Amino acid sequence: MGPVEASIRERVIEARRRLAGRVPVRVIEKLAIMAATPASRPLPPYVPPKDSVPLEIRPSPSATTEQIIAEVCEKYRVKRKDLLSPIRSQFVMPARFEAIYRIREEKALSWAQIGRIFNRDHTTILHGYRRHLEGLAQ
Repeated sequence: MGPVEASIRERVIEARRRLAGRVPVRVIEKLAIMAATPASRPLPPYVPPKDSVPLEIRPSPSATTEQIIAEVCEKYRVKRKDLLSPIRSQFVMPARFEAIYRIREEKALSWAQIGRIFNRDHTTILHGYRRHLEGLAQ
């Protein structure tokens, strides 16, 4: 028995314990198989709509963090509340990464300070910064 089969077996046993008498066994087994198998393919990268016009944003050392967030939201057509929320959509993540990058570069705030703005841990902010740098390098 391989690791995937063992994982499926463990999940089926645990699910049966929790859902005994409430859900048919065949449904439990299907759910366990779905949970144990990896996703078939990753999500495609974000592609802006064809009718969108790229917005040129020039860095401004006098811009506040709120202005930077507003500019990025306008560029990516994302709502501010979505940018600052825990949403991990393929449409929100590039905008969030750019906002993190711009705040770090233009305002020279620490990772922890930027984390407080986005309500995230400093390591998550560092990850977003690096991901945006990778995108710039390509």
